[in-house]
Amino acid sequence: MKQTKKKPAKAGIVTYFATWVFSFLLMLIAVVGVVICTVCNSKYLQNQILASKFCAITLEELNENYTSYGNAGNIPAEVMTSIITQDQIQQDMFKAAELLYEGDRTAIQHPEVSEKAKEVIMANLEERGVTVTDEIQKGVEDVATGCQEDYDRYVQIFVAAYIAPYITKITTMSWLAMGVLFFTTLVAFFIVINLQRATPARLRWCMNAFSAAGLFCIVLPIVFYCSVNMGQLGIEPKTLRVLLASYTNGVINSFFYFALIYFIVVGALAIAWHRGLKRYRQAYREQKEHRM
Repeated sequence: MKQTKKKPAKAGIVTYFATWVFSFLLMLIAVVGVVICTVCNSKYLQNQILASKFCAITLEELNENYTSYGNAGNIPAEVMTSIITQDQIQQDMFKAAELLYEGDRTAIQHPEVSEKAKEVIMANLEERGVTVTDEIQKGVEDVATGCQEDYDRYVQIFVAAYIAPYITKITTMSWLAMGVLFFTTLVAFFIVINLQRATPARLRWCMNAFSAAGLFCIVLPIVFYCSVNMGQLGIEPKTLRVLLASYTNGVINSFFYFALIYFIVVGALAIAWHRGLKRYRQAYREQKEHRM
């Protein structure tokens, strides 16, 4: 009798441990899955460039700088604000994102901005009948150079020089880790269900594992948002701050999608568990009645 009491207790401990491992692996799958869907995805970065309104804010700040340059040379504001467009900024930022994920760490320069600045300024001077001396020509070139330098500084992926060489490695390692995790999770799953003979018990332990993983995917973002306010970080310029905040918040929010997936699985298991439990009880009653 002592042995019959110890065996269920030992089986329960082993099942508990196997379920904990299964749940932990599901959590790791969520973490690696978020990295693959965000950090390793150039389209995600491009979407955040749009979602953060980076292009509109950059255009506003650059136009303020350009207008101040024009004021020094009596160039009308409408001339200086015609040098660049929001679509141009978006296209250049998308190109910078693509180059980043190709592993190119070269700082991108935009000489076309300098050329456009000289073109519109010289056209304005000609329209106003201003005689272009060597000194004025030199001033126009300096302003055009300043416009390009500002543009090059604003329209870039600020961490490209540091992380570009590692993007491919991170992506490869993430997919490899996902493959290993998927395999080990399947092994843990089969161990959990084989430790229990009754189907309702198997479903119940699986529900516990998926529920714990789903709660992890909810609690983690909540803890992050309670601890960190990305919008109030002292990062300048503003364009960098809004892009970084949008990018980071998007990564954290991705955990909610995995939470949704896990709880959908929990719901499906709960339905199967409820039906299985009814059948199990019905079979038990019929067996009991048959014995009587």
